[in-house]
Amino acid sequence: MKVFLITPVRSLTGWERNAIEIYLHNLESHDVQVYWPFRDTDYSDPSGLSASTRHREVMKGSDEVHIWWNPASEESIFLLGMAWAMGKRLAIANSITVKEHVRQNAGRSFPALMLQWGVKKTIKESRHEPDRDPKRGVAGTE
Repeated sequence: MKVFLITPVRSLTGWERNAIEIYLHNLESHDVQVYWPFRDTDYSDPSGLSASTRHREVMKGSDEVHIWWNPASEESIFLLGMAWAMGKRLAIANSITVKEHVRQNAGRSFPALMLQWGVKKTIKESRHEPDRDPKRGVAGTE
């Protein structure tokens, strides 16, 4: 199986990076081929067009898209829209954070949409979900 993993890039915190790497390792240890833009994309193009084009091509070839949601990540919103337009299945890597965000912020939002769209259980959800920073609580809500 091929997965495109959406995560923050510019706004990625150290704690998030560690948690995402655990999630990534979990997937790859189950023979899932993961494209993680933070790790696998050349961001030397100043406009970002070549990176976005690469993301589109890789996402087209993926079986599903997984997302590590952080509301501060503009690039995640762009890639989420791309995945929606392609009709990709969505798995939410940090579902605790997304559910907490929806609980705290009633109404329409990307997290609420993701919960409706992202019905697939991920490998990680059947084990340990490392999306809480012990120092700050739920990731992305500070």
